[in-house]
Amino acid sequence: MEKRIVCIFIKSGSGTEYEVIRSFAEACFRFTPHIQLRGEEAVFLDITQCLKLYSENSLKARLFRIAKYFHLNITVTYSNHPSLSLAKIYYPEFDRTDDTNSLPIESLFCFLNPFKQDNHPLSSLIEHLKSLGIYRISQFLELPRESLGSRFGEIAVQIHRYASAEAQPVWNQFQPRLVIEESVELENDSTEGTDITIEPLLFTLRTLMDRAMSRLRGISHKANKVSLHFQLAPWSHVIQKKRTLTLPLLIDQGTSVGLMPLLREQLFHDLSKNPLPAPVRVLKFRIDQSIPSSSSQRDFFETKEAARSESWDQLLSHLLSQYGRNRVFAASFYDTYVPEQTWVRVLPINCTFSGHSENFSQNNPSGIPKRPSRLLKTPETLLLKPAQIIHPASGRAWNIVSWKGPERIATQWWNDPSAKGVYRDYYQIITHCKQKLWIFIDRNHSPPQVFLHGYFD
Repeated sequence: MEKRIVCIFIKSGSGTEYEVIRSFAEACFRFTPHIQLRGEEAVFLDITQCLKLYSENSLKARLFRIAKYFHLNITVTYSNHPSLSLAKIYYPEFDRTDDTNSLPIESLFCFLNPFKQDNHPLSSLIEHLKSLGIYRISQFLELPRESLGSRFGEIAVQIHRYASAEAQPVWNQFQPRLVIEESVELENDSTEGTDITIEPLLFTLRTLMDRAMSRLRGISHKANKVSLHFQLAPWSHVIQKKRTLTLPLLIDQGTSVGLMPLLREQLFHDLSKNPLPAPVRVLKFRIDQSIPSSSSQRDFFETKEAARSESWDQLLSHLLSQYGRNRVFAASFYDTYVPEQTWVRVLPINCTFSGHSENFSQNNPSGIPKRPSRLLKTPETLLLKPAQIIHPASGRAWNIVSWKGPERIATQWWNDPSAKGVYRDYYQIITHCKQKLWIFIDRNHSPPQVFLHGYFD
């Protein structure tokens, strides 16, 4: 299979640093894990094994979109070798024709080692070749390879192998950073004292979030805990010059579309109670915790699917924060002959709550609650009073601390020829003496009767 290498060149004048280029490279992990940097100048992607996932034109459009998040001005070229793709950056005529006759001999620096900027000085070699009448790379490739080492040295042999695409440079493993953090220095006094205007902060925060979430999506993760860090101006009356706002996410977020409304609401709430005493000089957005998520490829310009997913997660987050974890659920269809039992309660998508499993799910055929360790052969009658149950046979009484349930157990009419059936609501009861009982209410009686059926020892 012919190799396909992408060279993403960072145009001069962007005012970028190495950390910004590295962050941009981390966002490119969604396309391929084979990534190399050329200092602050270029990023290389090996997409040979990924050509079935996207076309070269669509990848180019995605790269320009991601570069916009990082305020980068880029140029993208394709070739079957890193050196050739780098040469296309410096010599646009070669990019249009793929003809080495358009490459002057001065382009030798592209073929020494495309992944390093501190190349060996080639001025003496170039002057020597020009003195022999060699002015083009194509002429240099026509020289006998056996004589290159003795005439021009080892460097000429390496350049010849790279220029003819017979050898590939070593691709070192590029590792993303564990903590994703984006920061910016501010010079805006619109957040001073009691006259707080947080809209400028939100505007700046959106840019930081786009960068961070793009990097997070690059490694196929979603955020479940984020934080904002404010560094205030060092005024004399300011005691605490740093402030942190931490936001655990009940629903894992993959883009800034769903995360921004949650942060906005939390930020308004926090600053209304505790205003900023001085302007913000440094704003940081950090993803403290993340979990793996699906990395399926979608149409980059088709945002409806992503918008629906983020809107659904955002809705669940608001419902969970308003009504609690145990009151929000999703319905799933279940095959049964009884119309009123054709659905079951399930956890919302991407939710894993430890407390939810302690509550019984209505008509849940797959999640059977814990059974008592000591089961009575014959259920014993109980008397139910407010916050108390009484065992008439022994005269013992228990004060009720908490209830968990119900778990409904009922037989279907086609499995019960006598038509008497079983129609019970089971509960787990914690008593004042820390004893756990298993009781049920028999709905077949009128009025319903309460029975003791077991003990959790």
